[in-house]
Amino acid sequence: MAGLLSLASELILQISDQLDRRKAFRSTCRRIDLLVSPRLFSHMTIDIWGENASRGIHQLEALATGSTRAGEYVRTLDIRRLLANPNPRDRQRGQWGGGQLDVKWAEERMREFLPGALSALGGVTTVIYKMEAGNPEWATILVCEYLATLPMLHTLDLRTTYIPPRLHPSRISNLSKLVSESDHNLSAIVEIIGNSPNLTELDHHCSNQFGSSNVPSLHDLLSKVPHERPLRLRNLGVSGSYLPVLHHEDLPHLHHLKLLGLSQGVPCVTMPGGRNGSISSPGNIWEDVARETIPIEAVLAPLDGAVLGYLAVATGIKKISIFGLMSEVSCRNFFTNILPRHSKTLISLTIAAGAGTWCLRMCNVNALLGCTELTKLAITVDDIGTTEEQKERLKGIVHCIMKMITDLPNLHCLRLFPAIRRVNMFSEIQPFHQRKVSHRETSHALHTLIVSYSIPRPTFSLPVIKLGEKKYMPRRYSNGITRYAVQES
Repeated sequence: MAGLLSLASELILQISDQLDRRKAFRSTCRRIDLLVSPRLFSHMTIDIWGENASRGIHQLEALATGSTRAGEYVRTLDIRRLLANPNPRDRQRGQWGGGQLDVKWAEERMREFLPGALSALGGVTTVIYKMEAGNPEWATILVCEYLATLPMLHTLDLRTTYIPPRLHPSRISNLSKLVSESDHNLSAIVEIIGNSPNLTELDHHCSNQFGSSNVPSLHDLLSKVPHERPLRLRNLGVSGSYLPVLHHEDLPHLHHLKLLGLSQGVPCVTMPGGRNGSISSPGNIWEDVARETIPIEAVLAPLDGAVLGYLAVATGIKKISIFGLMSEVSCRNFFTNILPRHSKTLISLTIAAGAGTWCLRMCNVNALLGCTELTKLAITVDDIGTTEEQKERLKGIVHCIMKMITDLPNLHCLRLFPAIRRVNMFSEIQPFHQRKVSHRETSHALHTLIVSYSIPRPTFSLPVIKLGEKKYMPRRYSNGITRYAVQES
């Protein structure tokens, strides 16, 4: 033990990270306890439901009574379900998630210990919380009051599927990062944004699962922020059922923006006022960002003329992620004119587009090879059939892949997507990694060619290739030849 304690604290922490029984290692002596405990207990999950119900109640009791010191080390708190009421079928059987548990006892114990348990978690800086309709109203209000008292809270991940009528979220303030999701009721999120003058990261998803006709807009999200004290947003992401509409007085909130991600789920409509009024129409948000010369470094958006128009005039873009369907003319414009404009700064590029010229082709590879700073590249691959012509095209794709990995010195990850064939024009266009489409024939054919391709004596480290669920790692043989092999899980 003396030899272990003579090591530097950083080395002891690295040793503990490699152990399976870190809690037992922590109990060996006081110094190791003080070193390991902050890392071991930095994340805590409270989940009172099903098989976790009894364990969750005892966890609350330990925190409330002070029988554990874990609460003082917790920095990230994940509050999942506080459902002391099982579904009616389980209540009739006297069971809760398959285990015997007295429901009345659970309700009483949770009401007794939850306030004290939350009070013991005063050093939390990040909270993940889902307001569910099944949670007791008193518990939801209690958690929100607790959030308002946290002195160091700066990150909140809030999912609001239900908001109690008596809840007043205005006390939650001074956040620097807010990740949120709401259905038809946006008021709680808007209040929190308005009370967080130091907010720099905002990521909101408008699910609108009940089909409400009152679709929120970007302006609605920022409507409670005082105009005399604009936000200094650096990252802004909005997705789901919303209108990409801003008032001109909202633009000062975006002047320090570095990342802008807009995934539109509601068809564009003609807004009152037009360009001469007080409202920025959906297609003109990117024009406004360009006109204000906002120094955006990362763009994530569906393919449309407004986004491509912005990329055609912007400079200094480091990350581009575009998805959807668009014409071949737009594709030629992107690879011929737009991509070379960002070739010296671009480090990450994702193109999740439809089949055709947007996919991996030799004409596109020539433009990609000019982006010498690329470290991550994700691009679509056409569906491949069994005819001789299609097999030759597949060989050409593999040739493109190998040319990129041997000619782009900084590339360390290449990801291949199947092309989008059909999209419902009335539904939201989802990124491809969310699409469950079978492309076994394409994947198998590409797999066969990738693992059989030989690369003679590469001059630098080759990147990882990802195809679906498979990851291919370069393997160098004694004769200097390098081939790709599937990494075993």
